[in-house]
Amino acid sequence: MTTTYTRLAAYPRPPNDNGWGFHSSSGAYEQPWMSEAWRVRFSGKSAIQSLTDADKRHIMREYARMLHDEYGIRWFKLLAGGTAQLDFLDALVEAGIETIVRLWTDRPHPHYVAPTEVVQQFLEHGAHYIEWGNEPNLFLEWESTAWHRGNLEEQLLDQIERNLETITTAALRAGVQGIPLIPSLSPGGNRDARIMFSRLMHLIRERNLQSDFTTSAVAIHNRPHNIPPHEPATETLSVTFREYEWYDEQIRTTLGYSLPLLGTEAGYEIGDATIPGYPRITGDLHATYNMEIFRGFRETWHPSFFCACMWLIEIYEKNSFSFANAAWWYNKIAGGDYPENILPAVHALREEAAQRLFVRTMPWETPPPPASSFADILLAEANARQVIEFNPNAALQQRIFADGFVPNSPEFALEFEGETFIAQRAEHLQSGEVRVYYVKQGEWAQVKFIRG
Repeated sequence: MTTTYTRLAAYPRPPNDNGWGFHSSSGAYEQPWMSEAWRVRFSGKSAIQSLTDADKRHIMREYARMLHDEYGIRWFKLLAGGTAQLDFLDALVEAGIETIVRLWTDRPHPHYVAPTEVVQQFLEHGAHYIEWGNEPNLFLEWESTAWHRGNLEEQLLDQIERNLETITTAALRAGVQGIPLIPSLSPGGNRDARIMFSRLMHLIRERNLQSDFTTSAVAIHNRPHNIPPHEPATETLSVTFREYEWYDEQIRTTLGYSLPLLGTEAGYEIGDATIPGYPRITGDLHATYNMEIFRGFRETWHPSFFCACMWLIEIYEKNSFSFANAAWWYNKIAGGDYPENILPAVHALREEAAQRLFVRTMPWETPPPPASSFADILLAEANARQVIEFNPNAALQQRIFADGFVPNSPEFALEFEGETFIAQRAEHLQSGEVRVYYVKQGEWAQVKFIRG
């Protein structure tokens, strides 16, 4: 498994990654300052007309910081019309949130190609992942004549190739990493999602295009309606949360390795009772199932599944009701059953972040030693004190020079488990080897060292 996933180490992930994410408001031009609740909380101003541009930027910075610090959010799917969301992106990146930018246009398939100059600006502002299409197995996402022409996968692959080229060009101009996403399919769909994706993979093999996708990623919409999150996908059931495992298998069969799978629309929507035989999604079940998804990133979900951006965070625009029933904050439809129209999942997430927040460890990563270990504390102290002070008569430095090393920190005292140690950092000028020499206070003949 580790070998299969080795290439994934080259893809960007946020600091202290846990896989937790949100999808932004459903409007490509909507921003948090459009919500009265955030205006009042972060600027003290209720009227939208009273906001300055500086106020708007401040609200977005504080909003992003809140998501990161109070709710543990590390990923965000940002729906963007043109370059209108660059300032929101700035706030998210500043907060330490890895942002997936979806460049919105109506009916993007099969002709839309992301403008190089627009992509370049988003990359220069800190985005890495660029999504340019959406659910191409739905008729409503296609120019109607092209849909009825047939050969959907052939048309889609041609469009994917054009966007690979323009995003790669933008990344080269920006001098940063830019990752094009294969667009997500809708679970089910007018054209069955599995049929379309497997056909797409077949065409990539048939045209010998595997090398074109070595630095790509794949967006998926694993929204499982009312099926519990740990329920496996089957041959006849393709709308489970774990459908990402099927996508991973298809990609590995085609390329020989995994690509990052980004859940750009994930999780549950309150009231959903689509699949017979499973309970309707109540407010409590909405919280329970979504928290199970987030907890699964600790050790359950495959390493190729990078994040779950929950559909959806909130509808920022007061008069917009587009997908409003999916909102976690200030739900205008189902929220009336809960204080301030905030779903129970919001409170559950805050509690989860406060009590059970974790950092995800991937198979290719070596976990750091426990912070309480003697070696860890000793090395940290030594690295913080790299100032050369020579005193050849000191006990530690006599041993350091005898070993052919040179001290590059002053001696410092370290208390550990009730005992005092004197320590000093040193380097070998030829080999570059780093050691931290130490001795228990009073036992000057028993100098020891650890390698840094």
